[in-house]
Amino acid sequence: MMAFGLVNCSGGDTSNQTSLSRNVALVESIEKQVFARHAHFDLRRYARLYTHISAGNVEGTYFFPGIGGLPSKWEGAKSYWVKANEVPAVYDGGCAVINLLYNVPSETLVFVSCNGDA
Repeated sequence: MMAFGLVNCSGGDTSNQTSLSRNVALVESIEKQVFARHAHFDLRRYARLYTHISAGNVEGTYFFPGIGGLPSKWEGAKSYWVKANEVPAVYDGGCAVINLLYNVPSETLVFVSCNGDA
């Protein structure tokens, strides 16, 4: 099982704890499907950022350690829930940056792709 580091966690509030539990389960489902389709990506080496977007979808962006522009607060081998505006924009990087879309209602990984090359 992979280690999860989730941001925006605050103790004592049961609604936040419920939301955190759902997010942990969601990350496990997403990463299980990514690994099943793309076992050649060693997910333990990537910092994995997730954000909820409209219509019940989650966007994921995985960064290999050492990618320029990735804040040091995000370590490889962990998953983080972030706001959409916190995800660094990277326009190249090949498979050092992986993008995905996951549909929550259908529990379906819509796509996984490596970033382009500049």
